[in-house]
Amino acid sequence: MRFDLNFRKRLPYLFLGACAIFIPVVWLTTSAQHLSITISVATAILGFFGFLYSHHNQQLTLHRDLFREFNGRYAAMNESLRAIRETSEMMELTVAEQDDLIDYFNLCAEEFMYHEAGCIDERVWRAWRNGMRAFAENPRIRAYLAAGVS
Repeated sequence: MRFDLNFRKRLPYLFLGACAIFIPVVWLTTSAQHLSITISVATAILGFFGFLYSHHNQQLTLHRDLFREFNGRYAAMNESLRAIRETSEMMELTVAEQDDLIDYFNLCAEEFMYHEAGCIDERVWRAWRNGMRAFAENPRIRAYLAAGVS
């Protein structure tokens, strides 16, 4: 299941929907001890949704940690990446600029890996992908990528 920042907002509605479905079914299909069976079913439903809530909180913590780490690493290389993009397209990339781009694209690969593992929210990944696209459209960077990153 992919991580979705908005999942927590849906949990109360899903819980109420599950109760609205299962509790009347239990009430109508059991003859004796309606109350004890209904309480058992409600407790099981609550336990399941408690698990989902806890799991979402763990995913949220992982997402936040990854988000901070990736953005921190990107911020550290932001100036050099901006300089690469702003330099005349007639200038070839220096070895240091090539190293900076390799570091950037390795960071992008890590973000992609965590996205594919379901740890990164789709909207965050789209923003990151749009940033990669902006770099790939730069003539100097595109020429470097076309030549084959070494």
